Amino acid sequence: MNKLNFVFIICFTIILTSCFRVEISDLSPLYKGMDYRQVTNYLGSDYEYEWSNVDLKSDKSDYTITAYDIYTGDTQNLCIFAFRDNKLIYWGWPHEFARSKNPVYNEIAAFVSRKLKYY
Repeated sequence: MNKLNFVFIICFTIILTSCFRVEISDLSPLYKGMDYRQVTNYLGSDYEYEWSNVDLKSDKSDYTITAYDIYTGDTQNLCIFAFRDNKLIYWGWPHEFARSKNPVYNEIAAFVSRKLKYY
């Protein structure tokens, strides 16, 4: 392969990866119990925020929380993904965590809110 072809392939790859964005429709294959690695392989490791080993008062399990920018058309919103012991337990918009009847999800919403000074 000549040098020009190699440069073209590298540039094309960079352009393609920089155009990737997660759409709301991309979330439909996700399910509770998915492994952290499965989720990040599917959505990409280009998340906006990640917090590992999060200590919650209501539960002493090992929590990891990631947040991706998710697009609904031209609108961009932050979507939270909560993992307990590396398994996906819940995902949604911050207000969905806050309004949940589950105290663990409420505590995750409060944690994200404190970290981002969100709401």
